[in-house]
Amino acid sequence: MLVDVLGPDCHLCGALPGAMMDHDYSTGMVRGLLCKFCNRTVEECPYVADCPKSEYMDDPPAARLALPYPLHLAYEPKESTRQQKIELLGFDPMAAWRPGRRWL
Repeated sequence: MLVDVLGPDCHLCGALPGAMMDHDYSTGMVRGLLCKFCNRTVEECPYVADCPKSEYMDDPPAARLALPYPLHLAYEPKESTRQQKIELLGFDPMAAWRPGRRWL
């Protein structure tokens, strides 16, 4: 259904195949398909204006489809990884609240 509605290419860069199903850790909902590079870097956006990553996170392409991410595929990051992201970004990207989030 996701590919049928939004296409098979990366929903962030559009340059490569969307090989990874991206989801919001706090809601468990699918955000879109991402290439391997975008999947690794999407949450590194500092939420600045006109940032494609920020726009993707604020208004995920798949949000309107309301697809839950399959629980058996869910990744739970180690606490050390979470702390590194918090230090890098200045906030917890895996928390229920994030600056700029509008689609919950």
